[in-house]
Order: sequence, then structure tokens, then C-alpha cells
Amino acid sequence: MLINKKVLPYLLLGLILLNGLLLRVDGLNWGIPRAPYWKAYHPDESVAFTTLIKMSASEDGLNPHYFVNPTFHYYLIGTLWWAAQTVNFVPSPREIMDEAPTVTLDHVARIWLTARSLSVALGVLTIWLTYLLGREFFKNQAYALAGAWLAAVMPTMVIQSHYLTVDGPVGFWFLLALWLVIKAFKDKRLWVWAAAGLVSGLAVATKYNALAGIISVFSVLLIRQIINRDQRIEKAQIKIPVFAGCLIAGFLLGCPYSVLSFGEWKGGINSLLTYNDFATDWLYPWLHTSRHSLGWPGWILFLASLSALVIKPDKTGLILAAGILPYFLIYGYKASPFMRHMVLIVPLIILLIIYAMEKAGRYLRHRSFSLIAGVLILLTSGYALANSLAWVKVMSGQDPREEAAEYIKQGVPLDSVIGLAGRLWFYTPPLEENQYHLLRLDYDPAKLEYFHPPLIIISEYESKQYAFCRVAPEVRDDFFKMLKTDYRVSRVFNRVPQCWGIKFEGYPLADWNYFYPEITIYERSL
Repeated sequence: MLINKKVLPYLLLGLILLNGLLLRVDGLNWGIPRAPYWKAYHPDESVAFTTLIKMSASEDGLNPHYFVNPTFHYYLIGTLWWAAQTVNFVPSPREIMDEAPTVTLDHVARIWLTARSLSVALGVLTIWLTYLLGREFFKNQAYALAGAWLAAVMPTMVIQSHYLTVDGPVGFWFLLALWLVIKAFKDKRLWVWAAAGLVSGLAVATKYNALAGIISVFSVLLIRQIINRDQRIEKAQIKIPVFAGCLIAGFLLGCPYSVLSFGEWKGGINSLLTYNDFATDWLYPWLHTSRHSLGWPGWILFLASLSALVIKPDKTGLILAAGILPYFLIYGYKASPFMRHMVLIVPLIILLIIYAMEKAGRYLRHRSFSLIAGVLILLTSGYALANSLAWVKVMSGQDPREEAAEYIKQGVPLDSVIGLAGRLWFYTPPLEENQYHLLRLDYDPAKLEYFHPPLIIISEYESKQYAFCRVAPEVRDDFFKMLKTDYRVSRVFNRVPQCWGIKFEGYPLADWNYFYPEITIYERSL
């Protein structure tokens, strides 16, 4: 049976989207509060959940009193929650606040899954938007399909689609905004400009950092049309203000209390800036964050693809540069170690790689080049797919924190004193305060010497990263020196992400490697 050539690309796109969906659904149950543990391991998810509960109980209604992130995504989750509540799939926020006897852990898990399903849907649509942007950039539909395929399997995009946080969904709104902005500069109709502005505002109302890329791409397209007099915008004096006005309107629609409660909103912005007050390291996003986000093959291709931006630059190259480079400047000035910040631009980096190959193909007109390009795409996507499969496999298994908790419950008497090295609850095995005396040592050697607990639990993140950036070096060094002198390693719980014989280093320790932290239990030496 022969498939129509016109139908084949859409069939392939459908298979790509299906593959992306399956990767984003697998492991979706990870970290959800469920029996016998009432713990959510992703702290930002707990923040979102708490924010929604507060809004439902507040007299202000839609005021979250939390603006480190804008509110549009929380409103979408709340709308989805309301819809699920009307069909009795989940309890209402009021029932949860009142601790109604009908509310069970299963109901809480359903709320989490309902909220996460929105991230899954937007993650799959982000793949589709990567394809649509590819169609804008490339004449050959195969290049757009290659971009969609890479977007479907990139591990950072896959993992962030598992969480109900803003980091994955903003990628959808950001790409949709860029696609509409590009369309607007080609289209004479005023409503396209209005739509581009409105969606741009919603993107910023999902996560503030979307603004930098949108303004950058819009400015590049505007300057380019001003320089090329034969391509000037008709009625620019109307369309540009319409775009700007709709952008503001879209932001206010998604985050109305940025005006209605300006003081609180300003406080949230200050908290955001304080939280992200990292040291300047201009090379960090180029050498580390992008490498972890793309995998070794993709990262090498990305660095090589940058040459295409300076060799005979054209419109496509300028758009991609405008969408990508501002974030590398931002993440270098405040060297964010968080891979979740890269989700926004990973699709653009993918399209840059495809663009560089397509551009090289114009000059190297030889069949062997097409073969080499195809092999490179397969190598990059194969590595990314293996990485994603390795991570979702870990998410689908038992969390090391729960393994450690079960080990302690089976071998450590109730009411025993257990030392916890750090302050962050979400890296701690889910032990109950009413069953054990949990002593938080805060890396303080004086506390360790005074209490000298029989057991101490330390996560990989706490031992290798957190203490090294949150505690004075001399205090930290004394604590770990005393720990090694007076204690021995009793048990280690970890899960190594691996697939097809490849072991993956996973997320940097400073990032959200929530789903497989190594847990070490130290026992006091006799």
C-alpha cells in the first residue's frame, strides 16, 4: 500500500507527536503525595498547589499573594481543577482546606495528575510549534520534521513536561508568540498583530523571562524592515502600537494583580532577583547548562552551528540569534545553573542546528553531505532519546528517598534520634516527626559535636552542592571533617540513569535532580 506523498509528512508528524506524548506521560506519577507518604518531592509544585488553595480561600479571589512567578499558568491549572471538580473527579479546594473526611491521598494524586496533564499537553504542542517554526524557516518540510523530532526527545523538554510548574508550559507560549510575531510581519491584517501581542503578553504572564526573547525578535524584524525600504510595514504607526498594547493587555489578563496589588508584585520581583543572584560567569551557559540540556552530540552541533549566524547572515539566522543569544547573556551575567531556564530556547537551538545544516547544504551540493547530516541528526536524537528514556525509567521506579525511609523503618527503633545534615525537606527521606526525633544539623559542627546522633542522613545535593554555596567554607569543612572522623557510611541508595548501555550524568547537582538524589546514611563509629 502506497502512502500519498502529501499525506506522508503529516503522518510522520503525528508519529513524532505520539512519541513525544508517550515520553511525557511515562513516569508522570513520580513525586506525587501517595500512601504511605504524604510528600511531594518537587518544591515548586507544592508552591503552586499552596497558591491555588490560598486563592480559593482568599477574599481577594484571584490574588495569589505570590509573584516570584506570574499567575497565568496557575489560573489555567485552577480552571482545569474546577472542570475536574464539576465532574467529581477531584475534590474542591475548600474540601481540602477543611480536611473533609471524604478527601483521600488518591484524590490529592488526581489533582496533581490533572495539573500535570496540562504541562504534558503544552509540551506536546511545543513540539508541533517547533515544526511550524521550521516551516517558516525552511522550504524543505523534512527540516521542519527533523526539528520536531529533536524537540520530541530532548531530555530537558521531556522532564519539564512532567511537572505542573511554569518552566515547561512557558516554552509553548513563547514559541507561539514568536510564530505569531513572524506571521505578523508577513501579514497585512491588523488582527494578526493583535494576536501576536496578546499571546506575547500571556507568555510573559506565564514566566517573566519570555519578554527578553519576544522583544529581541520583534526588534530585529522591525529594524530589518525599516532598513529594507521595499518591505516596510503598511500602517506601521497603527500596527506597532496595537502589538504593544495587546502585549500589555495579555500580561495584565494573565497577571492582573501586578497592577491591582502592585506592592506585593514588586516584592515578588525583588524575591526573584534575590533568588537568582548568582555570580557572573559568561562561559557557564555555553559550557555547562547548554551541554546538560542538549547532550554531548547536540551541544557540539550547537556550538558548530553558531558559525552559520556570522557567515552571510540572513533573516532566519537573525531571528534565531535574536531568540537565543539574549538568554546566554542573561544566564552568563547571572550564571544560573538551572537547566529549566533553558527549556524556553531549546527548540530554537534545535532549529539553529537544522538551519546550519540546511545552509551548509546550499554550498556543499553533494549527496554525501545529506547522508552526513542525516547521520548527525540520528546520532543527536538517539542520544537525546536514550537520555530521556533513562530519566523517565528512573522516575517510574521507587524514589531513593522512599527506599531509605523503608530501610530506616525496618532497622531503626521508633523514637530514635536521626540527624539530617541540611535544611531542605524535599531531599530528606519521608520520615514522620511523630515517629523519629529528626535533628536538623544545618552543617553546624558544634551541633554535630553536641548531639552526636547515631545516624545522619545526607543527600547527594546537600553534600556536593548545597553546603558549598550556602554555608561558610570553614564551617562546611569542619562539619564534613568531623563527619568522616566520627561516622562511617552504612548504606547508600541511588538510581543511575542508563539506557542502551549509556550512563547519563543527569541534571547538574545545583538543578532540580529531584527524581534520583543519592541518599547516604552515616552510622556513628563505635
